Amino acid sequence: MVKIIRILYDRIGEKRYLAFDLFIYPLCNILKQNISEDTKMIHNIRDLEKDLLNESNKDVLLILFLNDLYLYTNKYGYNIHKNMNICFIHADFFYNHSKQDQHNIIRFVNNDNCHKCYVLEYSSKNIFYYNNSFKNIRYFFLPLLHNNYIETFYNSLLINGKISWESKDIDIVFMGDYSKRRRDFFENLKNKYNVCIITGNNNYKEIINLIERSKIFVNIFSKETNKSFDYFRLALLYSNSVFVITETPKVNFQIENNLLELKNTIITSDYNNMTSKIDEFMNKSGDDIRIINTNIYDAFSKYTLEKYVEKFFDLL
Repeated sequence: MVKIIRILYDRIGEKRYLAFDLFIYPLCNILKQNISEDTKMIHNIRDLEKDLLNESNKDVLLILFLNDLYLYTNKYGYNIHKNMNICFIHADFFYNHSKQDQHNIIRFVNNDNCHKCYVLEYSSKNIFYYNNSFKNIRYFFLPLLHNNYIETFYNSLLINGKISWESKDIDIVFMGDYSKRRRDFFENLKNKYNVCIITGNNNYKEIINLIERSKIFVNIFSKETNKSFDYFRLALLYSNSVFVITETPKVNFQIENNLLELKNTIITSDYNNMTSKIDEFMNKSGDDIRIINTNIYDAFSKYTLEKYVEKFFDLL
């Protein structure tokens, strides 16, 4: 049984990152309430020392994003203390990491420490690669799912509360990295609609209110090579009844059975037909949009982050 949980997370202040914040803070709350009262977030690897040096603490679980592996290896190298296990949260497509980072991840998680590491994985595509190429990796499918924190976070930042479909003054919004593939699409769309692109913005209040003012959040994948279901963006939107048209994801329903009820509920389109799909729904009534959003919210909120976290710890 885990006695002590420490979450290493240094993305605070100007370094904060919305997608990771939306996962790590509700996770910390769930762990503290349901798994171990001795759960703390630490912002520096040095803060872990006192827990490891206290011999009465036989079980320490360190949690951090896999992107932050270097924070650990810069201090401890590729060794794990005898009283500690590490759980990595993976929030990126594996091959988006640099070649050096890929090497370091595989060495640490698959080769040197497979008996003391777990990966909380958001992508069925990454799981495919683990099963075929890195078979020592112990993973558990745990993407960002519905939780109360996401709703409270969104609503607490609204300046004028929820805005009706008829009163929204922005047609299209997108939030994220403005890759070439996305830029090509949205710059062309600007000839037809009032489009708001949120990129490089760390002002959460401004971000949320721009989304709320917009009729349709259009989700275009950054690259052709990675079309996994976009949990880290869509969880925020579906949990707060934001109307979304997303590029059709590639889903492995054997792993992502949480999406089965959403399959025929969410609004999707392929890249080439996206503008036509936008035209179709831009002309819908507010009542039509509210019905769609309610159905999506009901289906998405059945599978909660809390339940998945508890299931993972039941397996430990």
